[in-house]
Amino acid sequence: MTIFADRLSALMIEKNIPARELAAVLGVSKSTIHDWKRGKNHTFLSKAIKVADFFGCSLDYLMGRSDTDTEISHCSCPPFYTHFLTVLESCNVSAYRMREESRIKGAYFNNWSLF
Repeated sequence: MTIFADRLSALMIEKNIPARELAAVLGVSKSTIHDWKRGKNHTFLSKAIKVADFFGCSLDYLMGRSDTDTEISHCSCPPFYTHFLTVLESCNVSAYRMREESRIKGAYFNNWSLF
């Protein structure tokens, strides 16, 4: 078996998650989950990331690159849009000019203000 298979099996047992539930969350078949648990098939990176997110563990742990099963602690980050406007101002560029010259649609800038 692979480390991924061992750790996936252990996490499913620990969290009491049946294969059908994990399969539904990941958008794969139940047999795919069983194949992963037996080490028969390997997963795509995009699915492995979803597995790590689902179980709240790091991808490094899931793939055997670390023996620590928790994510790295998060630190607070300044609001993106506020920081973005500060950078534009320091470069003496208006948001309008940035939109026009970068061909980024105005709706994206409006959405960024939510972050």
